[in-house]
Amino acid sequence: MRRAADDPLELLLPEADHDTRARARRVTTFLRLLTSDRDASRAAPARVNLELARHELEIQGRRRVLAALTDLLIHHVNSAIGEDSFLWCGEAGLEYGGAWRELADYSEDLPLPVDVPGPGEGVQSVAGRLLEAAATIGMSTGECELWRARLEHARAASLDASSTRSGGAGRGLGRTEAEEAFGRLCEVEQGERQAQAVAGLAECLLDRGAVSAARRLLAERWDGATRPRLRRLAAWSELLAGDTGAARELSAQLPAWDGRLPGPLADLRKERPEWLPLLSGRRAPSSLRWTPPMAGDGRPPGQRISFGASVFMVVLFQKGVRDILHSDLAPALVGRLEAFAREREGTSAVPGEAEHEVVTRGAVLRLRRGQTGIRAALAPKSALGLALTPILDGEGEVAGWLHLETEHHLLPSQRALDSLAAAWRRPVLEALAGASPFPGPAGDAARTRGQPTPDPREEVFRSLIPGLALKTRQRHWWGFSMEDGELQAVAEGGGGTGCGTPSPASRILRRVISSGGPVCFEEAASGLSLHPESQSGLAVPLVVGRELVGILAVESTRARDVGPEDVGRLAGPVGRRALALRLAQFRRWHLRRFGLEVTLCAAARGFGAFARHLRDAARSTAPVVLAGPQGVGKDVIARWVHFEGPQRDGPLRKIGAAECLTCPGAEGGTLVVEGLDELVKADQARLLAKLEETRPADERQGREAGQRVVFLLREPLDKAVAERRIRPDLAHRLGRLQFIVPPLSGRRAEIPALVEFLAARVAREECLAPVELSDQALAVLWRQSWTGNLRQLESAVYKLVLLHHGQSVGKREILEMSQRFALGIQQRLSSRQPKYEDVIQALDHTRTRGGRINKTRAALYLGWDPDTLVARLGDLEIDPAEPELPRGW
Repeated sequence: MRRAADDPLELLLPEADHDTRARARRVTTFLRLLTSDRDASRAAPARVNLELARHELEIQGRRRVLAALTDLLIHHVNSAIGEDSFLWCGEAGLEYGGAWRELADYSEDLPLPVDVPGPGEGVQSVAGRLLEAAATIGMSTGECELWRARLEHARAASLDASSTRSGGAGRGLGRTEAEEAFGRLCEVEQGERQAQAVAGLAECLLDRGAVSAARRLLAERWDGATRPRLRRLAAWSELLAGDTGAARELSAQLPAWDGRLPGPLADLRKERPEWLPLLSGRRAPSSLRWTPPMAGDGRPPGQRISFGASVFMVVLFQKGVRDILHSDLAPALVGRLEAFAREREGTSAVPGEAEHEVVTRGAVLRLRRGQTGIRAALAPKSALGLALTPILDGEGEVAGWLHLETEHHLLPSQRALDSLAAAWRRPVLEALAGASPFPGPAGDAARTRGQPTPDPREEVFRSLIPGLALKTRQRHWWGFSMEDGELQAVAEGGGGTGCGTPSPASRILRRVISSGGPVCFEEAASGLSLHPESQSGLAVPLVVGRELVGILAVESTRARDVGPEDVGRLAGPVGRRALALRLAQFRRWHLRRFGLEVTLCAAARGFGAFARHLRDAARSTAPVVLAGPQGVGKDVIARWVHFEGPQRDGPLRKIGAAECLTCPGAEGGTLVVEGLDELVKADQARLLAKLEETRPADERQGREAGQRVVFLLREPLDKAVAERRIRPDLAHRLGRLQFIVPPLSGRRAEIPALVEFLAARVAREECLAPVELSDQALAVLWRQSWTGNLRQLESAVYKLVLLHHGQSVGKREILEMSQRFALGIQQRLSSRQPKYEDVIQALDHTRTRGGRINKTRAALYLGWDPDTLVARLGDLEIDPAEPELPRGW
């Protein structure tokens, strides 16, 4: 800014306004030059003539105009980029109005191709005209190109642009147009202009969170001795990357910065006061509120790379349960999402955890490496920054939050996070209300990547009906599921009364619920039937233990068409499907809570007794132990224990055994603990003492007040004690409720059904046509050892679907896949030294519907010819008529 002492006219005319002084300045200058031109004695030594004076006056005017235009460009670029940007164009010498007045002073003498902004004219339009005028006045080509690159960056960051933060595909995945422009200038310019281009490129990279790229650029191209701006950017980049030593070394020779400090750095300075000497500068006033631009499909921004993040997730939260609405993860972290969901389940109820702080405070939580709570990151070992931003409902309660994780300290500013949460508020509330958060094709893709997941409860009833011989052409049936005390109609079919809606006031259902047994009517009775036109019917309960889990109702429009004899005939087969319906209820709950389809085979050998004991254990307060090799599904069984317990909607959290010693515990819910055998003996003693201390409290508070604990072990307790991995006294304390989860090789009968389930799930998730598996293909997969259990099987099925989606798959396709991926698929089990368990499993799995042994098909599954099987049955002393049953569960 000019000082009054520099201008004599301001001293001579102190009361004059700006326009008067400007006119006086032009007059006195011209008179001085005329006097010099007339005075020969003075003109000779000075060699100043009127034409030269006019030329010099014009040059001086152009310089002042160019300076004013440059100041206006600085004002407009700063207005467009907002307070959070790293882009630095220098300080304006004149304030905004003063710069326009400076241009007006010379409007009579210089033909300026720029006018003041018109009504409603945008910042970008005005800035473009200013740059065009500057080029006309005499701004160099290199300087113009620098400003064009800055304006392009400002355009991309403006409120109306579809920028790299838009969440759409395209530019967010690579260099922006501004970065390309600065990059070209870095190659063609020299000296100070090249340094400005390098600084501009680094500032663009930092604006989109590319800290590593900015560090590499500045390490290669900066001149610390003569380019303080580059040195300062390098210091900031090192600090953001977590190298405070390098940042202090680079900042040592720099004067304190008194310019504008980008918003994210100002927030970082507030959160880490010890870094104040490295983050000097003033925070710009909040003149603009950053509004995240929407993608072309109307969705808020959702790409992690738009924020320079490794993780970006939108989390739903309702009644203590959370779900993930949207996620974009770095490729290396995709496989950790399911484990992360398990580990962090229930942390919103644990004081001191990051999720608990967000839910209880309802404010943005920003965490840095070294601070308590960074363990809430998906990648706690590599994350340097984590921001959890709450999304509030109409009553001000937390309905979800944004999870943004970076491998550097450059988190978006508080203001930007608040605006981002506001952009996601509507989709989150619509998702919690059960509506599509993204209408149209984008919504279809957001809800599911493939076909809708079928309701497993409906599948249970539809698979039951064909074996009941109901004569469905003249009878109608309904399947009901009882959950949380409410009866829901989940399936219906048949003819007779037609597909009418069952009456909720029907007395037949109420009678089944109250009596726990079947109810039948042979003639029409007012209010008894489900359909008003029914003349006879029955309702049979599905009961697991003593708990009613569902009802099958059958009605006919003819009197006495359904009678007591049907009740006796249907009660057995319907009752045997009760466990399958209960598992279907669990599967549906699991899908809604964890976003993953799972399956458990109710008909598997020995599973009924296993399920009965497990359900009883789930209702006790004693710790439960699930022992089995890796990959057998212990996590799913642990969730089933939680589901069957009295606090199904409570928190479910998975932690390591070491953390269990210090975990304060949540109010109710389930704690899943793994790695018990990795604890040293002293810590095992502490854990035993803690279990003994908490038991009396649980008994005093009642069953529902205590916290369920489930331990996951890779081997049974007795074996762990024999190998001195677990203390005997701790094993005795935990051994009261121990359940062995067998490996997949010990329950081969489940493999064909598992393969078909996994193939259908993969096809839905990947939007692919399903595969059709022949019996020979299933036989090849049945006979594999699957040492990696379910995880290894799932990996093989995934590859199979990707290779042969929409096709029929036989033995040849399985072997080709094995060769391509080096899976080591064996074509046949050994017939020279056959395993007794393998043979009886093959005989049991391939029985006919009538229960008879089918040696031909059993040989197919073993990979033998029938004669070889007959010979081996004799060698192993197996009676083909009544073979021993496999152990199974």
